[in-house]
Amino acid sequence: MMNPLEKNSRDQRFLEKIRQIVLDNLTNEQFSVEQLADIHGTSRSQLHKKLKKLEGRSISQFIREMRLEKAMQLLNKDVASVSEIAYQVGFSSPAYFNTCFKDFYGFPPGEAKVRSHLSIPTPAKKTELGRTRQPIKNQNLIVLLVTGILAVVVIGYYVFRNNPVQPESGTPIIMVGKEKNSRKKTIAVLPLKNWSGDPELEYVSDGMTDAVISRLTQIQSIEKVIPFTSMLRYRKTNKSMPEISKELGVTYILEGNFQLSGDQVKIKVQLVDAPDDKRIWSNEYSGEWKSNEIFKMQAGVAENVAEKMNAEITKIEIEAIQKFPTEIKEAYNLYLQAEYLKSKDDANEFENAIPLYERAIALDADFTEAYIGLANTFLAGGFFWGVFDEQEAWEKAKPLLQKALENDRMNIKAHEQLFAGYFYYDWNFDLAERYYNGELFGKELSIRWRQVAIYYAIKTGRSDEALLAVERNIAFDPSDRLQYVQKADALFFLGEIEACSKVLESFNSYFTESFYYLVETAKLCYYLEEHEKAKKHLQLLMDKFPGRPPIVLWLGAVYQNMDGNEKGVKELLSLLHKNYEDYASGSPAWFLALYYSHIEDYENALLWLQKSYDRHEVEMTWLKEEPVLRPLKKNPRYLELYEKVGFSKIGL
Repeated sequence: MMNPLEKNSRDQRFLEKIRQIVLDNLTNEQFSVEQLADIHGTSRSQLHKKLKKLEGRSISQFIREMRLEKAMQLLNKDVASVSEIAYQVGFSSPAYFNTCFKDFYGFPPGEAKVRSHLSIPTPAKKTELGRTRQPIKNQNLIVLLVTGILAVVVIGYYVFRNNPVQPESGTPIIMVGKEKNSRKKTIAVLPLKNWSGDPELEYVSDGMTDAVISRLTQIQSIEKVIPFTSMLRYRKTNKSMPEISKELGVTYILEGNFQLSGDQVKIKVQLVDAPDDKRIWSNEYSGEWKSNEIFKMQAGVAENVAEKMNAEITKIEIEAIQKFPTEIKEAYNLYLQAEYLKSKDDANEFENAIPLYERAIALDADFTEAYIGLANTFLAGGFFWGVFDEQEAWEKAKPLLQKALENDRMNIKAHEQLFAGYFYYDWNFDLAERYYNGELFGKELSIRWRQVAIYYAIKTGRSDEALLAVERNIAFDPSDRLQYVQKADALFFLGEIEACSKVLESFNSYFTESFYYLVETAKLCYYLEEHEKAKKHLQLLMDKFPGRPPIVLWLGAVYQNMDGNEKGVKELLSLLHKNYEDYASGSPAWFLALYYSHIEDYENALLWLQKSYDRHEVEMTWLKEEPVLRPLKKNPRYLELYEKVGFSKIGL
């Protein structure tokens, strides 16, 4: 029988051995319980039972707490930053490290050095079984110290409040500690530069940028993250950081580059205090071009940036940031290619994107983002571009969105697109109103937030609510030029013509950047009877973009008519008729009705309105508010269509 001394000695050797194994693998974030058991030469269950008996801790807890104890040693020596130490002791996420450290020691890792200097002992910390680690000594001394500090602070506050110190003229006030923490937590991410030497990899650098932005958006303590679509115009900018900061209304800007060579991927980023044009932090991330490593890099960038911005991250947010959209590299690669093609706003590229999405879904049937991307391609192609028959587009998109919601019930993008589909394609005002009022998905999809809801408000006669919403959105992201078009739309339908015109005039520097911007501003200038401006925008459309959806053909026919060019009118109307005969989307019958109403041929206008209704064209959702149709609004045939579409259901 083993005597107690011999048993204690063997137990001690056992503990020393597993401690050494953990220390030898401390920097390996993938080091697992199974690996520890394999190296020790015993089964996991045996190892767990023995460690639990001797230490009162599970194996995973033992590994984690050894990492944290080593981290405390490194923090006290001040050998590296908190993030760097997190990686050195095997944490893949600095944010998760901060959470574990605070849970274990009772204070964040950033305070470790300060407490060491002040000789303040670390607070007591209970293990899972209630065993106390690092008990506090000299508690009375600590109480006296803390009480004394609080007294000084309170007395100082009242003295300063009643006798404020006035600085001498020209003497700067130096703020210690407060300025850094009080800076607004707002950020923009510039498109990562493609340094791979292959222009065809632009889609990857864009995808990586968008992914980092999406992860930063998950963090509620970051007040504002500029959307990726608003950042595309800065891809090749020569503007300075302070200039971009002022335009976007942000404090921080993240910039960097992306490289893919063979199977190796590398991202270099730096965070800049943009108003002062001062670099705060930089880092490099590298790994293999595998989906899990790609997503870890994206999450790592987002978490590091949040830490440097002093933004707190909850456990739920960490889980969301670290979530993999797909485990299959090729599926992710196909998805990025499809998103890149769709972003070009070209009918042909819409068609080219579809098989890429479909192949991604075939590889991973649970790839939520691919379902949403494909659904959006069908909806946009059916709504505007003439790529698909409208109802066919909705029939394809709807089950894709429902599948996305099976995977992620609270996915905002999927709900927003369903809202759009129920309104534009189904004319289902019952469901649309419930979305608008926040009954189906909460206030995230109310008028105060979403683009679909803003146009829904305008089209249903609530432009005052739309104006409030778009002004809130502009305050959040002043860089998105399409929001100014929405504001101009709302002002126009509120009868504030001068204000509408000023909004359009103020932002005409964006003319050449967006197809949608040019289309919408050309239409609004026509409504405002600012015909020279409208023709200028229309000519830019013709010169710079190959697409000729029905709305462009209609505007072209209108101005050919005003210029007395009968041949031009005939050609453009012929194209609209052909679109209608080919069952093309983009509402050709609707725009033929608008043309005939423009030339005061109201009989033909009503005829084509009926055809637009029969085809269930999406532009019929403008029937209530369309200014070109105002002369028809007391006509019984118009009123009958108004009822059939369903506007009377909302009681406005």
